Amino acid sequence: MSKLNFKNEGDDLYISIDDTPFRSLLELKGLDLLLQKKILEILADKFVFMNRLVLRPYDFRLPKYLLKSLPMTEVTFFGGTFNPIHEGHMACLRLCPSDHIIILPDRNPHKELRNFNPLDEFIDLVQLFKDGPYSIYPGFWAKETPNPTSDWFNKVLIKKRNLLMGDDSFIGLKTWGQFENILKGMSTLYVAPRKHSEEKLQQCASEYKNIHPDLAIVFLSDHEFKHLSSTEIRKNRFL
Repeated sequence: MSKLNFKNEGDDLYISIDDTPFRSLLELKGLDLLLQKKILEILADKFVFMNRLVLRPYDFRLPKYLLKSLPMTEVTFFGGTFNPIHEGHMACLRLCPSDHIIILPDRNPHKELRNFNPLDEFIDLVQLFKDGPYSIYPGFWAKETPNPTSDWFNKVLIKKRNLLMGDDSFIGLKTWGQFENILKGMSTLYVAPRKHSEEKLQQCASEYKNIHPDLAIVFLSDHEFKHLSSTEIRKNRFL
């Protein structure tokens, strides 16, 4: 495995591979897959509040285009494969009133991973949000094993942990593994409209509040992009 060196200059992070010149993280494309994964794992270690079990001894600070500010008492996670990211996702982010939103790009490990370049694709996502208020966590993006929310959510070292999701995920939350434990460890659940009726949403909200009476459920405003679907966008590419 190649030797990696890290250094900060200004607001950027530079990486050297073996004896090659330092390059900005945002320019590190076309590396071999193992090296891409290693860099993502090292970056993820610096999100100390995620309470990762293995920490690698690299001395650098995260650039602000990855972690805009350190959440101290509250954090909201917005997870998804974002394949591709679209205006519906962007509307969810804009409508959510939380001050500390962290985007969690994740993968479906059951899908074909051929031609997968996790660091390249992560950099593209970072570039998209570089000048915005949202942080982006790299620790799940290259995983090839299932990554249920129950494995990590309640381990986060922030007192108030929130989720932002579409109403389809909100309705399906009860199918998640250990979903009651997830709910009980949650402070606020932000729900963006997609396709479900208010009656159905309120019914689910009542069920969830019975499990966790102190849970705040916030239904976000309607938006014009709620019909968009990453799955449909991918299908239409091949028509």
